[in-house]
Amino acid sequence: MNRKRMICKITIMLNLIFLYSIPMVATGHSDWSPDITTKYYHWNAAKSELRSLKTAEQYHDIYLIGGINLQGGGTAIHLQIEPPMSFNFFNGSRLTIRINVEGDISIVPLNYNSDYPLLLLPISMNNVSFFQQLFNDTELIENLTKATYTSSSITDTTAIVNVKYNEILDVQYKWKTSTGILVRKEVTAPSGKKLVVTTGRGLIAPGWTFSIELIIILVILGSRSRIKRNSSR
Repeated sequence: MNRKRMICKITIMLNLIFLYSIPMVATGHSDWSPDITTKYYHWNAAKSELRSLKTAEQYHDIYLIGGINLQGGGTAIHLQIEPPMSFNFFNGSRLTIRINVEGDISIVPLNYNSDYPLLLLPISMNNVSFFQQLFNDTELIENLTKATYTSSSITDTTAIVNVKYNEILDVQYKWKTSTGILVRKEVTAPSGKKLVVTTGRGLIAPGWTFSIELIIILVILGSRSRIKRNSSR
């Protein structure tokens, strides 16, 4: 009898060892706001004072939201496929989106080292607040923002996370918890200069395009004036 019990215990232990040796595949059931559907979403660079600085306060990165926007410049993303319910942000799932900055720059965000995936997020995952789970995963936040996690908070209406970029700039992301949409990103330098990106339409063409067009118009008008003066002589 003792021998049979011993064999049984050994069998159970071997089965447990086998089960624990199998890699666990993370699954997720994500709930999305009805506002997140296949359409265009727009953000506006209300301030862009840190873009072209030549000091340590510079915030200029093509893979960071607002990092290449000019003042008033727009960022638009097109959600091309409906968000799947089996969406696990923490296991590498990302939305199929097309990103355009000011009408002429297309960006393909990376799973890591790019914060563009933070623009549109689920509101819950496995019946738990998505933002509670996101803020617990500080390593993922730091990978996406290229910055160091400092703090976070969640209320009934908003979710906020704060990070430190290059050990000098304070960066804050703010979402509306009922939609999962990033409503504001603010980068503040010690000098008080800021980068501010909020929801809403911005310019679809960069500022230098307008300058070039203005120069062309002035050249044309100047040429016509000279032609008229020459023809009147």
